[in-house]
Amino acid sequence: PSIASAMAAQLREIVERLNAAPFNCDLSLVAFDEKDPFELMEVLKMVLTFLDKKHDVDLREEKPDAMYQRITEFLHILGYQCSFDI
Repeated sequence: PSIASAMAAQLREIVERLNAAPFNCDLSLVAFDEKDPFELMEVLKMVLTFLDKKHDVDLREEKPDAMYQRITEFLHILGYQCSFDI
């Protein structure tokens, strides 16, 4: 499988899971793909808030550095292993 087909499969799985309970987003692949960066951050916030209510913050009010710190610390707690260098 090519990288493009692997990425497409990952996007399909993301959309399928967002459309299922508890999120019930009613998204199509096209609608998800057309979301702007802020809308994608709102989707991420929705998922993180489901896992931990401390993520229920106003993204417009939170400073980018604070958002980065909050999300990367939580991903680390979840066991996501990645270099978080920008």
